[in-house]
Amino acid sequence: MLSSLTRRIIAINLVGLLALVIGVTLGVISAYFRGGWADRIIRTTAVLLQSMPNFWIAIMAILLFAVMLGWLPTSGRRGLSSLIMPAATLMLFPLAAIMRMTRTSILETIESDYVKFLRIKGVSEGRILRRHALRNALIPVIALSGLQLGNLMGGTVITETIFNWPGLGSLMIESFVSRDYPVIQVGVLMISTFLILLNLVVDLLFCVVDPRIRYA
Repeated sequence: MLSSLTRRIIAINLVGLLALVIGVTLGVISAYFRGGWADRIIRTTAVLLQSMPNFWIAIMAILLFAVMLGWLPTSGRRGLSSLIMPAATLMLFPLAAIMRMTRTSILETIESDYVKFLRIKGVSEGRILRRHALRNALIPVIALSGLQLGNLMGGTVITETIFNWPGLGSLMIESFVSRDYPVIQVGVLMISTFLILLNLVVDLLFCVVDPRIRYA
């Protein structure tokens, strides 16, 4: 049981990491091409993803990719292919939130005085974005990513039920219903430990991104 919980927590971490990488990348692209067609598409997609509930996305994914196209299994555990739809469904909301935060933070950073000074010196916009603005803009993005990853720990019950996937959320609900107290205790302990370690990692990342925080 302990190893099963560990695997599920690791899977959630991977989903959160993938959402962070894709979200930051798309947010940077949106900020770099602000006002262009790529920016409009990314912003519209982010708003739509945050407006649609996970259970509706899960049902539509099953209808399209499993029933109509037959590319993926509808539910259960049938290898890696059965992980694609549940992972994508869980990833979409935090990905959209990270995209929007990254874009907003970068746009605020590139309007600062030191960026204007770099432009006066003749530094290209791409270099300013990669070497200067992105690093300073990552602090609120890292904070948001920590919150989103923590929310994934408790927000997976409906998605796991729809895809009939034995995840952490469904395990805890089943344990409450059956009054399996040892499983509940171990689950709460592991989730609490994970959240404490997550907050520690976020604080350490703040120091890596902005060394000035070490002396605050």
